[in-house]
Amino acid sequence: MTKYIDVHHHLLPSFYRDALIEAKIPEIYGIKLPEWSLDLSKEAMERHNIRAAITSISTPGVFFGDRGVAINLARQCNDYAANLSVKHPKTYGSFATLPLPDINATLDEIVYALDILKMEGVTLLSNYSGNLLGNPIFQPVFSELEKRHATVFIHPTIPSPCCAEMNFLPASMFEFMCDSSRTIVNMLFSGIFEKYGNIKFIVPHAGGAIPYLAGRLDLYQILMPSLKENIPKGVYHYLKKLYYDTAMSTSTATLRCLSELVPVENILVGTDFTFVIDQGIEQELRLLEEYPYFTNVDRELIYYKNMERLFPKFRI
Repeated sequence: MTKYIDVHHHLLPSFYRDALIEAKIPEIYGIKLPEWSLDLSKEAMERHNIRAAITSISTPGVFFGDRGVAINLARQCNDYAANLSVKHPKTYGSFATLPLPDINATLDEIVYALDILKMEGVTLLSNYSGNLLGNPIFQPVFSELEKRHATVFIHPTIPSPCCAEMNFLPASMFEFMCDSSRTIVNMLFSGIFEKYGNIKFIVPHAGGAIPYLAGRLDLYQILMPSLKENIPKGVYHYLKKLYYDTAMSTSTATLRCLSELVPVENILVGTDFTFVIDQGIEQELRLLEEYPYFTNVDRELIYYKNMERLFPKFRI
């Protein structure tokens, strides 16, 4: 029986839910706050043959306008997630939550989360107050992560400002994919992937539009030769080094586009639990299983071996 390792698995502990409600955030950009508990997580994993997962806090992260609240809530989230991983080391890992946009507090939290708690990496949202991740203000953060050869899990959030005419749809349907794509392109041409080559970046939802747009991005090296300065090895070199999860992105068209861009060694299973309900997870994994262009060897890599290579604690 297939056993997956899930790289995109969200926590929503009660203290974090309470903080969202206190901040008058009753839903996550169009999706009502789902129920979450450790038991619900374990039950979902058992139902869907997921033997291990790396947890993360989803958008909007921990900054709701008060930096002090963000610092304290990030620490609380990280202590909770790391403790879960300690108690269940073969079942759970954890990506740290960072109190951005406070850079100094974030540097302190990286030290605490990665050096003391030994978490598997950190989560970065696709933008903070409208600043994409290629913005120079984040360079101290990337420098600290580079020193540790850290893993960075990028998660989309609502763009700022968002097109008002799209507000009748949940941002997670469309705008999240746009913002993931936007920040990846921004990081690429800002030189983040060249300068911080020791960081392993995991991008969500099959990279949004990136696999589809890769050829167009590559063409602009010819149309605008000045762009080559920050990507001396070429667009494809950097995009092929990223890792891509399959959360909500397992249609044949999406997987064909992704697998034409990157080797199967860079594709990871993601479910987006707890925001994707059981029927959704079942469909995600069924479509992944039915995709006709993966070999059995490919499937083993995607389902769990790539994750075992990135996170050896999950090897059995």
